[in-house]
Amino acid sequence: MEAREALRLGLLFTHTQIKIRPRARLFAKFIAVLALLFAVSSAAAAYLEHRRADVVIGGHKILVAQAADRPAPAIDIDQAVSAHKSPFEFYKPVDGYISQRFSFYHRANDIAAPLGAPIHAIGEGTVVFAGMVYDGHGNMVIIDHGDGLKSAYAHIGRIDVGVGNKVDGKTEIGTVGLTGRTTGAHVHMEIIDNDTYVDPSGILPGLISR
Repeated sequence: MEAREALRLGLLFTHTQIKIRPRARLFAKFIAVLALLFAVSSAAAAYLEHRRADVVIGGHKILVAQAADRPAPAIDIDQAVSAHKSPFEFYKPVDGYISQRFSFYHRANDIAAPLGAPIHAIGEGTVVFAGMVYDGHGNMVIIDHGDGLKSAYAHIGRIDVGVGNKVDGKTEIGTVGLTGRTTGAHVHMEIIDNDTYVDPSGILPGLISR
């Protein structure tokens, strides 16, 4: 009974203080409004949580799932591997020896050979350039072998093919010369793979004389 009486007196005192103090009365109303909003929002949240699968937007039911409930997307890996026959034959374009190999400043193999010796294509392809270039290569022939592969032959003396000609390993495309910047008779042979110069010795291992 003493506790109940003390509580009644406390509430009566609080009520009296609120009545005689305008600011306290305003603060009490503010607290009451906040309590009401909190109760309403809590009830709404509980309702929506219960009806997550029934949310409708624009007339269409939207299924809202927990992040942990979402199945991992299936990933299909489809890779085809196909083999292509090399267009190159394992022969040097001219009978001779390699006098300078591929490096970062010399992106070709130089094959020394007698002046006037016949030069052959290293494989089947189509001539896409035949003529003089003025960057030091001199007379030059470029052959497109398909699939982004090209071979080029520089310092040629006499050119025996033209643009559009079909060639193979038996075709003589020209003769060893001294055109362009060169200190001796040789063929400067380049291989280009999709616009990147590569070491001919890596593409054509074990090159042999014809």
